[in-house]
Amino acid sequence: MAAGFSDSELPRHVVAHGWLTYGGQKMSKSLRNTVSPVALAEAVSPTVGVDTVRYCLLRSISFGQDGDFSIDDVLARYGADLGNTLGNLLNRVHPFDGDGSVAAAPDGPLEAELVAAIDAAAAQAAEAWDAVLPTRALEAIWTGLQAANGYFDKAAPWAMKKTEPARVPTIVRSVARVLDAVSVMVAPVMPKVAAAMREQLGLVPLASAVGRDQWPVRVPERPPGSQLVRKEPIFPRFSPEHAALLREKFAAPRAPLEAASGAPGATGAASGATGAAEAAPASKSEIGYDDFAKLELRVGVVTSCERIKGKDKLLRLAVDVGEAEPRSIVAGLALAYAPEALLGKRVSVLCNLAPRSFGKGLVSHGMLLAATDAAGLRLVAPDGATVAGAPIK
Repeated sequence: MAAGFSDSELPRHVVAHGWLTYGGQKMSKSLRNTVSPVALAEAVSPTVGVDTVRYCLLRSISFGQDGDFSIDDVLARYGADLGNTLGNLLNRVHPFDGDGSVAAAPDGPLEAELVAAIDAAAAQAAEAWDAVLPTRALEAIWTGLQAANGYFDKAAPWAMKKTEPARVPTIVRSVARVLDAVSVMVAPVMPKVAAAMREQLGLVPLASAVGRDQWPVRVPERPPGSQLVRKEPIFPRFSPEHAALLREKFAAPRAPLEAASGAPGATGAASGATGAAEAAPASKSEIGYDDFAKLELRVGVVTSCERIKGKDKLLRLAVDVGEAEPRSIVAGLALAYAPEALLGKRVSVLCNLAPRSFGKGLVSHGMLLAATDAAGLRLVAPDGATVAGAPIK
């Protein structure tokens, strides 16, 4: 109103995000615990760092809700969501893009299943965007990408190349069509990634135009004459040294900051820098053999695994630990493992842990042992073909 706008011109609805915290504390200049998004983006990647940070924030924190920033979450999502799911699909299809000398076979049931999955993902994502729910929109898109990776595994072009060569161009075309659609769907969050994808897909860049809806309501056909263009991976893997450097530079403060009381040394504490003494894991108090004997550890075999709707970091597993029925275990593995990668895998299970409820009837009856380092999280797996239920001592 002070700027001269009339009452009829003022907004009636304002969309606002929640608070961002850092290490469980509200970000504050007085506490000196803020994170420079520009510095973070440049440290992650000079080309797609901004897109990566934007994706991680929108995917991790439901819009309108408070959320905690974590460099570990950024690294996990960069590796699992962006590298292994999106980037890997594009990288996997390139080696099978032939010279066009083999005529493509007609689409089959696998292709029809893939198109239906992507059409459904596009519809769900569009609905979520219209409702200003970016986290749900991205969940829907990545569900489609997981279906596309699953299609590639089932279609197995490496095998078809020897036994049924006409299937190979069909598989390549089908995955390329999916990536064409995905390049449009991710553009609102990752415009540079979308542009890089379209360059590798042999497509023209996206250009916004008033009144022109480019959303892929249906999986598009490939433009005539379009060819895949091999380029450097959009999301190259981080070296352990690079990941460790990012964790050190952007680690959240581990203790209340001294700056809050004006004590000396606040600048060093607030920067998140860690010294040599902090690099080693903190030692815990000793326990006796009797204490360790209370733990019931067994070898388990994963018999089923699925994602949990609305819990994008969690997986629900059925694990055979030698009992009459497999145990239902909920584990925070979704950023490190695709569900299908865990089927049949041997794991180490803490069986006599009290059940833990995650709400809405979701209860975990055990815990899987895992290790974390600069490369990320990995399950602790027994060596060899140990039988399910074998005690771990």
